[in-house]
Amino acid sequence: MSNEADARQPVTVFKSGDPGLLAVAQSLLESADIEFFVAGEVAGGLFPGAVIRFGVPEVRVAAENADVARELLKELA
Repeated sequence: MSNEADARQPVTVFKSGDPGLLAVAQSLLESADIEFFVAGEVAGGLFPGAVIRFGVPEVRVAAENADVARELLKELA
């Protein structure tokens, strides 16, 4: 795998079962223009607006953004 591909591999930078902390983490990453996704969460289904969780949700970013993201989120841990 190339270095460029390695830099785009998703890495976990934050885990929390607290929906409030997840929302704050997402807001901080959005304000810093860092792309992310939350693994372990599925929205919608039969109940619009509902969020179904599988285990503890994990916020993941590209490896190239991991250090900056961790610094932004360190106070939430």
